[in-house]
Amino acid sequence: MTNRFLARFVVVAFLVTAAAPAAAQSSDDGWTVPRTADGHPDLQGVWASDSATPLERPDELADTPFLTDEQVATLAERAAELFNGETDAAFGESVFRAALADRTDYQSGDGVTEENPQGTGNYNHFWLIDRWFDNRTSLIEDPPNGRIPEMTEDGKRRAEARAAVERPRFPAGPEDLGAGLRCSGGRVPMTGRGYNSNYQIVQSADSVAILMEMMHETRIIPLDERPHLPAAVRKDLGDSRGHWDGDTLVVET
Repeated sequence: MTNRFLARFVVVAFLVTAAAPAAAQSSDDGWTVPRTADGHPDLQGVWASDSATPLERPDELADTPFLTDEQVATLAERAAELFNGETDAAFGESVFRAALADRTDYQSGDGVTEENPQGTGNYNHFWLIDRWFDNRTSLIEDPPNGRIPEMTEDGKRRAEARAAVERPRFPAGPEDLGAGLRCSGGRVPMTGRGYNSNYQIVQSADSVAILMEMMHETRIIPLDERPHLPAAVRKDLGDSRGHWDGDTLVVET
């Protein structure tokens, strides 16, 4: 019998900040927020998502929501020196954390080590794009501690059930293989990829479409106040609905 597990991801409030608040329509250098025919900020274009900033704030920086410019320059210099193409490929938050720890070598979890003698090894960092550093120490700004809030009891039960299903076993069919292995299904939000991390945004008066380079998934966000799909209908990227709050596009999934 094929075992399946359906997980539901709920993004409570995913905010895409258009460009600038309504009170500041242009910058000091004369740049002005581009707008569509209906007056909203024009988000269209191809955007890179190559930030090294971790989703959650590391414990070492618990009381430091922002780094100084000097600290940012130091981390960027360390990362450039460490990830020069010879080390294992580093994904997710590994680049930031390795630079923060001032490591002199990096090996991925796939490498052959005493703890993992069956490791398959990994390709090197030469194949990945450069990541950029900024002053933030977490992508999460609310709550102020920069951390994902603790799971509810129901969330913990579902996580435990998923972990039990995902224990190593011989797959009975393709449905038992992860979505990533089958190159199916993206992730919201998509952070720290290291490659294929571009988005193309297409916008109209009643919807916004976000095409992700990774997996070539397209997330369509209606803006016309239509109701959400029935709870029994589940989509890989969730069921998104958006609305404008001033110059900010608010997306609830």
